[in-house]
Amino acid sequence: MRSFASRLSTCGAAVMFLLALAAPAPAQIQIKIPNPLGRTRPSKGQPPAQPSNRPGAVTMPTGPAAPGAGGSIRPAGDDTSAKQANQQRFNEMNKEVPELFQAVEYFHPVYADPKASYVGNHHGAERSLATLAKLDELCKTKYAGVKDFGSPWGWEQSPETWCDIAAKRDELHGRHKANVLNNDTDLKGELENVDEAMKRLLTGDGFIRDGTLQAILEREQYKREHYATKRFAKAGVPMPAGFFAPLDAKLDELAAAAEKRAATSAFPAARFHDAAIEQFARVKFKQLHNKTVLKIHMTDTDWRAYRNSIGIPTERYRGGLVLLKPAGPAGAKWCQHRTFHIKELWVGGRWGSRTLDYSGSAALLKCQ
Repeated sequence: MRSFASRLSTCGAAVMFLLALAAPAPAQIQIKIPNPLGRTRPSKGQPPAQPSNRPGAVTMPTGPAAPGAGGSIRPAGDDTSAKQANQQRFNEMNKEVPELFQAVEYFHPVYADPKASYVGNHHGAERSLATLAKLDELCKTKYAGVKDFGSPWGWEQSPETWCDIAAKRDELHGRHKANVLNNDTDLKGELENVDEAMKRLLTGDGFIRDGTLQAILEREQYKREHYATKRFAKAGVPMPAGFFAPLDAKLDELAAAAEKRAATSAFPAARFHDAAIEQFARVKFKQLHNKTVLKIHMTDTDWRAYRNSIGIPTERYRGGLVLLKPAGPAGAKWCQHRTFHIKELWVGGRWGSRTLDYSGSAALLKCQ
């Protein structure tokens, strides 16, 4: 049998267990974590706290959250209405000034790149300056403070850029003119061509390329048709006085050397003749090129035929020499010694489709 003390110990443990069950639970400790948005984290089951009205408070919009974020946040009152109103002002400004976009486009390349001078349209410099002057006035008065509205289209829909270009129009125009003069209209290529022609006159066959030949024989027309003349006109920039002076000096020397050689040179003696081909060439030179044939003969005794990879004829040629007298000022004093060739194609099992071509250079000779 258990002793009295043992039974008493067991009863005491049971009583302590019952007392522990009946005791109240200890109070919970609530820790408040500071919130950078100024809101108190609500307890479970409680409704969210209302936004604070203190300065600097932010609101949580109900729109879709940004990618990767728990929600989008923007300052109170910053809704799309302000951006829409700003864009509306820009649209009105664009409609109010006729040809506004063309004027801005004309000067934007120079605005974006100080070394540029490309003109993207035919609006014209003076016309653009007048349009930009009106835009500049509007940017400073009626549309003062118009801002970019985050369009992805770049400068084309950037009112701040448009207004800045308008304000700097005279500076940009001056830079544009300087770039046109310095970068786009030099005569380096033409001067090199004249030097090459002089070398061939003194030590070679005396043939001169057509472009340089025109500069000798039809100087004023050559200048009117020169790319630099057209480039200045398109850019709205007056051609500076004496622009062609370096070229004129070299052309005068070349013309004197060409005439000296022409006075002592003669057209080569005939080697072969083909009456049918020569008559064809006479007609075509007159019809297509307004040049009269004074002398002509063949340098090839027969046709030079070419075949494809399976042996079928494709084309054939015969070459010759011709002394031509051009119409107008080009033929007033000197005639031109050129090479030419006749080409025929193999069509439908026979030779046909005859054409004439001649060299892109000539030697000046006396008209014999």
